[in-house]
Amino acid sequence: IDQELQQWRDRVAGEIGTTTLDNWIPRRFERIDGRLVALPLECESYFVPEPGLVQDGVTQVVTFDIEQPAQAPHALAVLGGAGTVYANLDTMVLGQTDYGWNYHEVQSTRTLLHRFSLAEAETNYEASGFVPGYLHNQFSIDEAEGVIRVSTTEDRVTDPLSWSTTTENRVYTLGADGRDLEVLGKTDAFGEPGETIFATRFLGDRGYVVTFRQTDPLVAVDLSDAAHPKVLGELHIPGFSDYIHPLPNHHLLTIGQDADENGSQSGVALQIFDVTDAAAPRQVHKETFGGFSYSEASYNHKAFSFVDGHFGEGRGLLMFPITTYDPEYSSRLEVLEVSASAGFTRIGSIDHTKLLHDGCGSLLQNGAGVEYCYYGGNDMRRGLEIGQSDGADFVYAISYGGITVHDLADLSTTLKTVPLPAPTYTDYYSYGAPEVDPAPDAGAGGSAP
Repeated sequence: IDQELQQWRDRVAGEIGTTTLDNWIPRRFERIDGRLVALPLECESYFVPEPGLVQDGVTQVVTFDIEQPAQAPHALAVLGGAGTVYANLDTMVLGQTDYGWNYHEVQSTRTLLHRFSLAEAETNYEASGFVPGYLHNQFSIDEAEGVIRVSTTEDRVTDPLSWSTTTENRVYTLGADGRDLEVLGKTDAFGEPGETIFATRFLGDRGYVVTFRQTDPLVAVDLSDAAHPKVLGELHIPGFSDYIHPLPNHHLLTIGQDADENGSQSGVALQIFDVTDAAAPRQVHKETFGGFSYSEASYNHKAFSFVDGHFGEGRGLLMFPITTYDPEYSSRLEVLEVSASAGFTRIGSIDHTKLLHDGCGSLLQNGAGVEYCYYGGNDMRRGLEIGQSDGADFVYAISYGGITVHDLADLSTTLKTVPLPAPTYTDYYSYGAPEVDPAPDAGAGGSAP
């Protein structure tokens, strides 16, 4: 086996030696007079982190001024394909999972991080580094005053022979030292073994993390000292939260799943937590929906529409889609008033079940066709509130079946319906190469940058 491996390595190394720059750097094209023209390669815009801090793929970042469309865009690339993107006004951080395995030791996953500056007119690469574990989503990354904060779950194989595993959840802080992102500090592991991170939100000098296996620990983290982040308090309750939204006066609004003490999920749940005393977080309000329900807002925060102060100070408007299968299929938009003091007040719901289409292209009628033809994702998607200058307040419910308009004061009455054709999932990929004119000076050949 060792001889075959060495022969394979020699053969691959020889093949790499015969390639040119054109074989490695992704190309960019500009459409001119209806034709794609290849742009010259720009070696100075490609960055290679230190060995060990790269994975498959290349990530390109393109910056352009929408007010000057004729101006050429600025592009740069870093070796490694990004799976998670975080950005604020000044900083962008790309994250990529790096899976490691060693049969003689323990398996450990880490996340590679690449930091970019957005402060100038152009996006500029700054530094790269890594933290142990993997990210849950983009809310797992944050940056404040030059410090990157990251929450990760580390899934470790402790015994390769028996495949025994454990998990450790932590929050890390990182800072740039030249081109290197260095870990400044980390919390102790939190959550029980086997629990993984389901939600994170960084707010000022605090971080809030939800882990779950059977019960839901809401963990409050002190980030005021970047070199010594620490867990301040935990709250253990059944169920879990998928998304955390800030409310005024140190309260958190979350959406997730209700569950029993054994971790069996039973439907969508909204919760409000009081984190004024971070050492002792409290659940102050809870609203459940049951019916083996789920919501797109649990994994896509853009489906979570919250208008703070819509009904007055401390009284917000919340809209989110929900789909249930008990006792029959239903997909609707839930509309509620939310208050940290009073909790949840249901205003009403907008049902689009009869507007939606199944995979066969026919309309759903009280759930008919779901069992055989229904495909995932064909549900209520969004709610949008638009107020008028005359004081009228309208809610627009948007699904794949259509768009309906309702007066917020009377959601039971549909003012207007615009049906939409059933979505099709064909022709996603094009296998034919586009007709391309070569660049005037592609810069092929030579050594890699």
